[in-house]
Amino acid sequence: MGLSGILAIFMAAILMRNYAFHSLSPIGQVTVESMIEMTCNVSENFVFAYMGLSAPILLGNIRYELIGIGIIALIISRTFSVVFTSYFINIFREEKIPASYQAIMSFSGLRGAVAFYLALNVESEYKNLIISTTIGLIIVTIIGLGGTTT
Repeated sequence: MGLSGILAIFMAAILMRNYAFHSLSPIGQVTVESMIEMTCNVSENFVFAYMGLSAPILLGNIRYELIGIGIIALIISRTFSVVFTSYFINIFREEKIPASYQAIMSFSGLRGAVAFYLALNVESEYKNLIISTTIGLIIVTIIGLGGTTT
């Protein structure tokens, strides 16, 4: 279909979780969950270590105005998508999603490992600018939004 490998892995995981996981023994289920959790942690650490090593190399290409525009767009899009989705979900639910939960969901969204991976795969003359802007956005969301979530 021409989609990314990330989407293929995501869909395969959903299907395996819903169908193949329940045919395992209870010990097998615990083992598979532990292995997946460990693999996720190692992969996440690798991506953030790679991102941290890439950041100093790309500092010459950083454009603060793009990061500022990106942060504004990120906050608006997260808020809009959470409020819009919650509105439609609340139509069909008895127990509504309160506004305080919606605020936390929009404030504490994903931090950018997928965005960094996608930026690395861009083929453009502006690739270094895209990567440095993505790293800047990720750092701001990790420190600014993630650090103040509690």
